[in-house]
Amino acid sequence: MPSVASFLGRWSPALANKGFSEALRAYQSGKYDTALADLLPLAKNGHAESQMLLAHMYRNGEGATVSFEEAAHWTRLAAEQGDAEAQFNLGVIYDDGIGVSEDIGEALCWYRRAAQFGFPNAQINLASCFHNGRGVDPDESLAAWWIRLAAEQGDTGAQLNLGNRYLSGIGVSRNLVEAFFWFDLALKAGNSDAVSYRANAIQLLSPDQISDAQTLCQNSTWQPQSGADSAMEIFKSAARYNVEAIQQALGEEQFDRLKITQRTIPDVGRLILEETHGIRPVAIATNIREKLTELEGEIDLRLNTINGADRGGIFPNLQPNQAMAFIRRLDNVADVGTLLGDAASKLTHNVLEFHLSLIGALEEKIDEASLTILLKRFSLRDALRASGLVSFSGLQLTLLPLPPW
Repeated sequence: MPSVASFLGRWSPALANKGFSEALRAYQSGKYDTALADLLPLAKNGHAESQMLLAHMYRNGEGATVSFEEAAHWTRLAAEQGDAEAQFNLGVIYDDGIGVSEDIGEALCWYRRAAQFGFPNAQINLASCFHNGRGVDPDESLAAWWIRLAAEQGDTGAQLNLGNRYLSGIGVSRNLVEAFFWFDLALKAGNSDAVSYRANAIQLLSPDQISDAQTLCQNSTWQPQSGADSAMEIFKSAARYNVEAIQQALGEEQFDRLKITQRTIPDVGRLILEETHGIRPVAIATNIREKLTELEGEIDLRLNTINGADRGGIFPNLQPNQAMAFIRRLDNVADVGTLLGDAASKLTHNVLEFHLSLIGALEEKIDEASLTILLKRFSLRDALRASGLVSFSGLQLTLLPLPPW
Protein backbone atom coordinates (compact mmCIF):
# COMPACT_ATOMS: atom_id res chain seq x y z
CA MET A 1 0.00 0.00 0.00
CA PRO A 2 1.22 3.58 -0.67
CA SER A 3 2.78 5.37 2.31
CA VAL A 4 1.05 8.32 3.97
CA ALA A 5 3.72 10.58 2.46
CA SER A 6 3.08 9.33 -1.06
CA PHE A 7 -0.66 9.50 -0.44
CA LEU A 8 -0.46 13.16 0.57
CA GLY A 9 1.94 13.89 -2.26
CA ARG A 10 -0.80 13.10 -4.77
CA TRP A 11 -2.73 16.23 -3.84
CA SER A 12 -1.72 19.61 -5.23
CA PRO A 13 -3.40 22.63 -3.56
CA ALA A 14 -2.85 24.53 -6.82
CA LEU A 15 -5.07 22.06 -8.67
CA ALA A 16 -7.58 21.22 -5.96
CA ASN A 17 -10.50 23.48 -5.16
CA LYS A 18 -10.24 25.93 -2.29
CA GLY A 19 -12.33 23.84 0.10
CA PHE A 20 -10.18 20.76 -0.34
CA SER A 21 -6.98 22.79 -0.07
CA GLU A 22 -8.12 24.15 3.29
CA ALA A 23 -9.12 20.70 4.49
CA LEU A 24 -5.77 19.29 3.42
CA ARG A 25 -3.89 22.02 5.27
CA ALA A 26 -5.91 21.28 8.40
CA TYR A 27 -5.14 17.58 8.05
CA GLN A 28 -1.43 18.18 7.57
CA SER A 29 -1.45 20.38 10.68
CA GLY A 30 -3.03 17.62 12.73
CA LYS A 31 -6.38 19.43 13.00
CA TYR A 32 -8.31 16.32 12.14
CA ASP A 33 -11.69 17.49 13.46
CA THR A 34 -11.54 20.57 11.23
CA ALA A 35 -10.36 18.54 8.24
CA LEU A 36 -13.15 16.01 8.70
CA ALA A 37 -15.80 18.74 8.91
CA ASP A 38 -14.46 20.38 5.75
CA LEU A 39 -14.12 17.14 3.81
CA LEU A 40 -17.56 15.65 4.44
CA PRO A 41 -19.61 18.11 2.34
CA LEU A 42 -17.03 17.99 -0.46
CA ALA A 43 -17.03 14.19 -0.45
CA LYS A 44 -20.82 14.04 -0.42
CA ASN A 45 -20.82 16.30 -3.49
CA GLY A 46 -18.63 13.82 -5.36
CA HIS A 47 -15.14 15.31 -4.91
CA ALA A 48 -12.94 12.23 -5.41
CA GLU A 49 -9.85 13.62 -3.65
CA SER A 50 -11.95 14.43 -0.59
CA GLN A 51 -13.47 10.95 -0.65
CA MET A 52 -10.01 9.39 -0.73
CA LEU A 53 -8.67 11.47 2.15
CA LEU A 54 -11.84 10.87 4.13
CA ALA A 55 -11.46 7.10 3.65
CA HIS A 56 -7.85 7.41 4.83
CA MET A 57 -8.96 9.23 7.98
CA TYR A 58 -11.68 6.72 8.84
CA ARG A 59 -9.25 3.87 8.27
CA ASN A 60 -6.77 5.41 10.73
CA GLY A 61 -9.19 6.94 13.22
CA GLU A 62 -8.08 10.51 12.53
CA GLY A 63 -10.82 12.92 13.63
CA ALA A 64 -13.30 10.08 13.96
CA THR A 65 -13.62 6.63 15.45
CA VAL A 66 -11.96 3.99 13.31
CA SER A 67 -14.53 2.66 10.85
CA PHE A 68 -13.45 0.27 8.13
CA GLU A 69 -17.02 0.31 6.81
CA GLU A 70 -16.90 4.10 6.29
CA ALA A 71 -13.44 3.80 4.77
CA ALA A 72 -14.74 1.21 2.30
CA HIS A 73 -17.77 3.35 1.48
CA TRP A 74 -15.76 6.47 0.59
CA THR A 75 -13.11 4.45 -1.24
CA ARG A 76 -15.81 2.92 -3.44
CA LEU A 77 -17.24 6.31 -4.33
CA ALA A 78 -13.80 7.55 -5.42
CA ALA A 79 -13.13 4.29 -7.28
CA GLU A 80 -16.38 4.63 -9.22
CA GLN A 81 -15.17 8.02 -10.46
CA GLY A 82 -12.14 6.37 -12.04
CA ASP A 83 -9.44 7.09 -9.47
CA ALA A 84 -6.96 4.25 -10.09
CA GLU A 85 -5.48 4.31 -6.59
CA ALA A 86 -8.98 4.17 -5.08
CA GLN A 87 -9.80 1.24 -7.37
CA PHE A 88 -6.68 -0.57 -6.22
CA ASN A 89 -7.44 0.21 -2.57
CA LEU A 90 -10.99 -1.08 -2.99
CA GLY A 91 -9.57 -4.27 -4.49
CA VAL A 92 -7.41 -4.72 -1.39
CA ILE A 93 -10.41 -4.03 0.84
CA TYR A 94 -12.38 -6.85 -0.82
CA ASP A 95 -9.32 -9.09 -0.98
CA ASP A 96 -8.77 -8.81 2.77
CA GLY A 97 -12.42 -8.40 3.81
CA ILE A 98 -11.80 -5.13 5.66
CA GLY A 99 -15.07 -3.29 6.20
CA VAL A 100 -16.80 -5.54 3.65
CA SER A 101 -17.33 -9.25 3.18
CA GLU A 102 -14.25 -10.88 1.68
CA ASP A 103 -14.85 -11.35 -2.04
CA ILE A 104 -11.93 -12.28 -4.31
CA GLY A 105 -14.12 -11.91 -7.42
CA GLU A 106 -14.95 -8.32 -6.53
CA ALA A 107 -11.31 -7.69 -5.64
CA LEU A 108 -10.21 -8.94 -9.07
CA CYS A 109 -12.67 -6.63 -10.83
CA TRP A 110 -11.25 -3.58 -9.07
CA TYR A 111 -7.65 -4.70 -9.52
CA ARG A 112 -8.34 -5.07 -13.24
CA ARG A 113 -9.86 -1.61 -13.52
CA ALA A 114 -6.83 -0.02 -11.88
CA ALA A 115 -4.33 -2.27 -13.68
CA GLN A 116 -5.68 -1.63 -17.16
CA PHE A 117 -5.15 2.10 -16.65
CA GLY A 118 -1.54 1.56 -15.65
CA PHE A 119 -1.54 1.37 -11.83
CA PRO A 120 1.46 -0.86 -11.03
CA ASN A 121 0.36 -2.08 -7.58
CA ALA A 122 -2.83 -3.45 -9.13
CA GLN A 123 -0.82 -5.13 -11.89
CA ILE A 124 1.36 -6.78 -9.24
CA ASN A 125 -1.68 -8.02 -7.31
CA LEU A 126 -3.23 -9.43 -10.48
CA ALA A 127 0.03 -11.24 -11.19
CA SER A 128 -0.10 -12.69 -7.68
CA CYS A 129 -3.69 -13.90 -8.22
CA PHE A 130 -2.71 -15.70 -11.43
CA HIS A 131 0.41 -17.14 -9.78
CA ASN A 132 -1.53 -18.48 -6.79
CA GLY A 133 -4.81 -19.27 -8.55
CA ARG A 134 -6.81 -16.90 -6.34
CA GLY A 135 -10.17 -16.24 -8.00
CA VAL A 136 -8.81 -17.42 -11.37
CA ASP A 137 -7.24 -20.54 -12.77
CA PRO A 138 -3.47 -20.51 -12.19
CA ASP A 139 -1.71 -19.11 -15.25
CA GLU A 140 1.97 -18.31 -15.03
CA SER A 141 2.10 -16.74 -18.50
CA LEU A 142 -0.57 -14.19 -17.51
CA ALA A 143 1.16 -13.67 -14.16
CA ALA A 144 4.38 -12.91 -16.03
CA TRP A 145 2.54 -10.56 -18.43
CA TRP A 146 1.10 -8.45 -15.63
CA ILE A 147 4.33 -8.42 -13.59
CA ARG A 148 6.25 -7.27 -16.67
CA LEU A 149 3.93 -4.27 -17.02
CA ALA A 150 4.74 -3.22 -13.45
CA ALA A 151 8.45 -3.92 -13.93
CA GLU A 152 8.50 -1.75 -17.04
CA GLN A 153 7.17 1.12 -14.94
CA GLY A 154 10.20 0.84 -12.67
CA ASP A 155 8.78 -1.09 -9.71
CA THR A 156 11.90 -2.82 -8.39
CA GLY A 157 9.99 -5.60 -6.63
CA ALA A 158 8.33 -6.47 -9.92
CA GLN A 159 11.71 -6.33 -11.65
CA LEU A 160 13.13 -8.88 -9.20
CA ASN A 161 10.04 -11.06 -9.68
CA LEU A 162 10.40 -10.89 -13.46
CA GLY A 163 14.13 -11.62 -13.22
CA ASN A 164 13.41 -14.71 -11.15
CA ARG A 165 10.91 -15.85 -13.75
CA TYR A 166 13.57 -15.62 -16.46
CA LEU A 167 16.02 -17.36 -14.16
CA SER A 168 13.68 -20.33 -13.66
CA GLY A 169 11.57 -20.19 -16.84
CA ILE A 170 8.29 -19.57 -15.00
CA GLY A 171 5.69 -18.14 -17.36
CA VAL A 172 8.46 -17.11 -19.78
CA SER A 173 11.21 -18.87 -21.69
CA ARG A 174 14.27 -19.33 -19.49
CA ASN A 175 16.82 -16.62 -20.26
CA LEU A 176 19.69 -16.03 -17.83
CA VAL A 177 20.92 -12.89 -19.59
CA GLU A 178 17.44 -11.38 -19.42
CA ALA A 179 17.25 -12.29 -15.73
CA PHE A 180 20.57 -10.53 -15.10
CA PHE A 181 19.25 -7.46 -16.95
CA TRP A 182 16.21 -7.08 -14.68
CA PHE A 183 18.23 -7.74 -11.52
CA ASP A 184 20.72 -5.10 -12.63
CA LEU A 185 17.93 -2.57 -13.23
CA ALA A 186 16.57 -3.13 -9.72
CA LEU A 187 20.07 -2.78 -8.25
CA LYS A 188 20.69 0.50 -10.07
CA ALA A 189 17.37 1.77 -8.74
CA GLY A 190 18.55 1.13 -5.19
CA ASN A 191 16.87 -2.14 -4.26
CA SER A 192 19.30 -3.76 -1.81
CA ASP A 193 17.78 -7.23 -2.31
CA ALA A 194 18.93 -7.09 -5.93
CA VAL A 195 22.56 -7.58 -4.81
CA SER A 196 22.02 -11.23 -3.89
CA TYR A 197 19.70 -11.87 -6.86
CA ARG A 198 22.28 -10.51 -9.30
CA ALA A 199 25.10 -12.46 -7.65
CA ASN A 200 23.07 -15.66 -7.87
CA ALA A 201 22.49 -15.08 -11.58
CA ILE A 202 26.22 -14.56 -12.17
CA GLN A 203 26.91 -17.99 -10.65
CA LEU A 204 24.72 -19.58 -13.33
CA LEU A 205 26.06 -17.63 -16.30
CA SER A 206 28.92 -18.76 -18.48
CA PRO A 207 31.78 -16.29 -19.06
CA ASP A 208 30.36 -15.45 -22.50
CA GLN A 209 26.90 -14.92 -21.06
CA ILE A 210 28.30 -12.64 -18.36
CA SER A 211 29.99 -10.60 -21.06
CA ASP A 212 26.76 -10.43 -23.07
CA ALA A 213 24.74 -9.45 -19.99
CA GLN A 214 27.17 -6.69 -18.98
CA THR A 215 27.24 -5.34 -22.53
CA LEU A 216 23.43 -5.39 -22.65
CA CYS A 217 23.18 -3.46 -19.38
CA GLN A 218 25.85 -0.93 -20.33
CA ASN A 219 24.33 -0.20 -23.73
CA SER A 220 20.73 -0.21 -22.59
CA THR A 221 18.71 2.98 -23.05
CA TRP A 222 15.92 1.56 -20.91
CA GLN A 223 13.63 4.11 -19.28
CA PRO A 224 10.62 3.35 -17.10
CA GLN A 225 7.23 3.57 -18.76
CA SER A 226 4.59 5.95 -17.51
CA GLY A 227 1.22 4.69 -16.32
CA ALA A 228 -0.26 6.10 -19.54
CA ASP A 229 2.24 4.08 -21.61
CA SER A 230 1.30 0.95 -19.69
CA ALA A 231 -2.41 1.62 -20.21
CA MET A 232 -1.82 2.02 -23.96
CA GLU A 233 0.03 -1.30 -24.11
CA ILE A 234 -2.84 -3.09 -22.38
CA PHE A 235 -5.40 -1.36 -24.61
CA LYS A 236 -3.54 -2.39 -27.77
CA SER A 237 -3.30 -5.96 -26.51
CA ALA A 238 -7.04 -6.09 -25.83
CA ALA A 239 -7.85 -4.63 -29.26
CA ARG A 240 -5.54 -7.08 -31.02
CA TYR A 241 -6.86 -10.03 -29.02
CA ASN A 242 -10.51 -9.31 -29.85
CA VAL A 243 -10.01 -8.46 -33.51
CA GLU A 244 -7.95 -11.64 -33.96
CA ALA A 245 -10.74 -13.60 -32.25
CA ILE A 246 -13.23 -12.25 -34.81
CA GLN A 247 -10.82 -13.07 -37.62
CA GLN A 248 -10.47 -16.63 -36.39
CA ALA A 249 -14.23 -17.06 -35.98
CA LEU A 250 -15.05 -15.72 -39.46
CA GLY A 251 -12.12 -16.96 -41.48
CA GLU A 252 -9.97 -14.82 -43.78
CA GLU A 253 -12.47 -14.39 -46.63
CA GLN A 254 -15.40 -13.30 -44.47
CA PHE A 255 -13.13 -11.17 -42.29
CA ASP A 256 -11.91 -9.25 -45.34
CA ARG A 257 -15.51 -8.65 -46.39
CA LEU A 258 -16.31 -7.47 -42.89
CA LYS A 259 -13.74 -4.69 -43.08
CA ILE A 260 -15.41 -3.08 -46.11
CA THR A 261 -19.02 -3.37 -44.94
CA GLN A 262 -20.67 0.07 -44.93
CA ARG A 263 -23.71 1.17 -42.92
CA THR A 264 -25.26 4.56 -42.22
CA ILE A 265 -26.01 5.12 -38.56
CA PRO A 266 -28.72 7.39 -37.13
CA ASP A 267 -27.72 10.99 -36.44
CA VAL A 268 -26.19 11.28 -32.96
CA GLY A 269 -27.34 14.85 -32.39
CA ARG A 270 -30.95 14.03 -33.19
CA LEU A 271 -30.93 11.01 -30.90
CA ILE A 272 -29.45 13.02 -28.04
CA LEU A 273 -32.16 15.65 -28.45
CA GLU A 274 -34.84 12.99 -28.51
CA GLU A 275 -33.62 11.36 -25.32
CA THR A 276 -32.17 14.23 -23.32
CA HIS A 277 -33.56 17.60 -24.44
CA GLY A 278 -33.06 20.25 -21.78
CA ILE A 279 -31.19 17.95 -19.38
CA ARG A 280 -27.81 18.65 -17.76
CA PRO A 281 -24.80 16.65 -19.08
CA VAL A 282 -24.68 14.28 -16.11
CA ALA A 283 -28.37 13.46 -16.59
CA ILE A 284 -27.85 13.16 -20.36
CA ALA A 285 -25.24 10.46 -19.81
CA THR A 286 -27.50 8.69 -17.32
CA ASN A 287 -30.42 8.76 -19.74
CA ILE A 288 -28.28 7.44 -22.58
CA ARG A 289 -27.01 4.57 -20.42
CA GLU A 290 -30.58 3.69 -19.42
CA LYS A 291 -31.67 3.78 -23.07
CA LEU A 292 -28.75 1.54 -24.02
CA THR A 293 -29.82 -1.00 -21.41
CA GLU A 294 -33.34 -0.93 -22.80
CA LEU A 295 -32.09 -1.43 -26.37
CA GLU A 296 -29.76 -4.24 -25.33
CA GLY A 297 -32.69 -6.05 -23.73
CA GLU A 298 -34.77 -5.62 -26.87
CA ILE A 299 -32.04 -6.80 -29.26
CA ASP A 300 -31.24 -9.77 -27.00
CA LEU A 301 -34.88 -10.79 -27.14
CA ARG A 302 -34.90 -10.55 -30.94
CA LEU A 303 -31.62 -12.43 -31.35
CA ASN A 304 -32.83 -15.18 -29.06
CA THR A 305 -35.73 -15.86 -31.46
CA ILE A 306 -33.30 -16.65 -34.28
CA ASN A 307 -32.55 -20.35 -34.51
CA GLY A 308 -29.48 -19.93 -36.71
CA ALA A 309 -30.78 -22.38 -39.31
CA ASP A 310 -29.61 -20.09 -42.11
CA ARG A 311 -25.84 -20.46 -42.06
CA GLY A 312 -25.15 -18.57 -45.28
CA GLY A 313 -23.99 -15.03 -45.84
CA ILE A 314 -21.02 -13.52 -44.08
CA PHE A 315 -21.42 -15.70 -40.98
CA PRO A 316 -21.02 -19.29 -42.14
CA ASN A 317 -19.57 -20.27 -38.77
CA LEU A 318 -20.95 -17.55 -36.50
CA GLN A 319 -24.36 -17.46 -34.85
CA PRO A 320 -26.09 -14.09 -34.20
CA ASN A 321 -25.65 -14.38 -30.44
CA GLN A 322 -21.92 -14.95 -30.97
CA ALA A 323 -21.78 -11.92 -33.23
CA MET A 324 -23.53 -9.85 -30.55
CA ALA A 325 -20.96 -10.99 -28.00
CA PHE A 326 -18.19 -9.73 -30.30
CA ILE A 327 -20.03 -6.43 -30.77
CA ARG A 328 -20.14 -5.89 -27.02
CA ARG A 329 -16.52 -6.82 -26.58
CA LEU A 330 -15.51 -4.29 -29.23
CA ASP A 331 -17.76 -1.76 -27.52
CA ASN A 332 -15.77 -2.13 -24.31
CA VAL A 333 -12.43 -1.85 -26.09
CA ALA A 334 -13.56 1.34 -27.84
CA ASP A 335 -14.82 2.80 -24.55
CA VAL A 336 -11.42 2.39 -22.93
CA GLY A 337 -9.72 3.81 -26.02
CA THR A 338 -11.91 6.88 -25.73
CA LEU A 339 -10.81 7.44 -22.15
CA LEU A 340 -7.16 7.14 -23.19
CA GLY A 341 -7.66 10.10 -25.52
CA ASP A 342 -5.77 11.23 -28.61
CA ALA A 343 -2.94 8.69 -28.25
CA ALA A 344 -5.45 5.88 -28.79
CA SER A 345 -7.73 7.64 -31.25
CA LYS A 346 -6.57 5.89 -34.43
CA LEU A 347 -6.85 2.39 -32.99
CA THR A 348 -10.16 3.28 -31.34
CA HIS A 349 -11.47 4.40 -34.74
CA ASN A 350 -10.34 1.11 -36.32
CA VAL A 351 -12.06 -0.90 -33.58
CA LEU A 352 -15.26 1.07 -34.14
CA GLU A 353 -15.05 0.33 -37.87
CA PHE A 354 -15.02 -3.41 -37.10
CA HIS A 355 -17.80 -2.83 -34.59
CA LEU A 356 -20.04 -1.04 -37.10
CA SER A 357 -19.22 -3.47 -39.90
CA LEU A 358 -20.11 -6.42 -37.69
CA ILE A 359 -23.44 -4.79 -36.89
CA GLY A 360 -24.06 -4.16 -40.57
CA ALA A 361 -23.22 -7.74 -41.48
CA LEU A 362 -25.98 -8.95 -39.19
CA GLU A 363 -28.44 -7.66 -41.78
CA GLU A 364 -28.05 -11.01 -43.50
CA LYS A 365 -29.18 -12.80 -40.36
CA ILE A 366 -31.75 -10.62 -38.62
CA ASP A 367 -34.78 -8.54 -39.51
CA GLU A 368 -34.63 -4.85 -40.41
CA ALA A 369 -36.15 -3.75 -37.10
CA SER A 370 -33.40 -5.50 -35.16
CA LEU A 371 -30.75 -3.94 -37.38
CA THR A 372 -32.26 -0.51 -36.76
CA ILE A 373 -32.08 -1.13 -33.02
CA LEU A 374 -28.42 -2.11 -33.30
CA LEU A 375 -27.55 0.97 -35.33
CA LYS A 376 -29.43 3.26 -32.96
CA ARG A 377 -27.60 1.66 -30.06
CA PHE A 378 -24.29 2.27 -31.83
CA SER A 379 -25.20 5.92 -32.33
CA LEU A 380 -26.18 6.42 -28.69
CA ARG A 381 -23.02 4.65 -27.57
CA ASP A 382 -21.03 7.00 -29.75
CA ALA A 383 -22.82 9.92 -28.09
CA LEU A 384 -21.33 8.89 -24.76
CA ARG A 385 -17.90 9.46 -26.30
CA ALA A 386 -18.76 13.04 -27.25
CA SER A 387 -16.81 15.90 -25.71
CA GLY A 388 -18.35 16.91 -22.40
CA LEU A 389 -20.08 13.58 -21.82
CA VAL A 390 -17.14 11.22 -21.30
CA SER A 391 -16.52 12.46 -17.75
CA PHE A 392 -20.13 11.67 -16.86
CA SER A 393 -20.45 8.47 -18.81
CA GLY A 394 -19.17 5.87 -16.38
CA LEU A 395 -16.83 4.53 -19.07
CA GLN A 396 -14.00 4.49 -16.50
CA LEU A 397 -15.65 1.40 -15.01
CA THR A 398 -15.37 -0.52 -18.28
CA LEU A 399 -13.44 -3.77 -18.02
CA LEU A 400 -11.30 -4.57 -21.03
CA PRO A 401 -12.11 -8.01 -22.47
CA LEU A 402 -8.78 -9.74 -21.89
CA PRO A 403 -8.20 -13.46 -21.40
CA PRO A 404 -9.35 -15.30 -19.42
CA TRP A 405 -12.32 -13.00 -18.88
